Amino acid sequence: MLCDVEPKNIYTISENKYLHYYKTNSDGLELIEKTPINLTAHTISDFGNLIFLSGNNGLSIYDKNKRKMFDGYILDEFNKNAVYKSEMKLVLVVFMEFILLKI
Repeated sequence: MLCDVEPKNIYTISENKYLHYYKTNSDGLELIEKTPINLTAHTISDFGNLIFLSGNNGLSIYDKNKRKMFDGYILDEFNKNAVYKSEMKLVLVVFMEFILLKI
């Protein structure tokens, strides 16, 4: 899964439960940081300085400024790709409840 946050910064989630942070340069991609994810994530979404990692076991949030993972922020099932994002808001669907974040 891939989350292209900025033109030169790329975040991905790996099958072995890591959030990878890459920077692009003239040689291609350079791995900058590898952060463990305690909950299995199948969907990655960015919003401002936050990266949301949702999966069947809940939601984790990564703060890019602090370079810190907040695992298990919500412990509930998220359906794959149950995310709506616009410039001003991000909506995550948890079963039939909605979480609305606005800048």
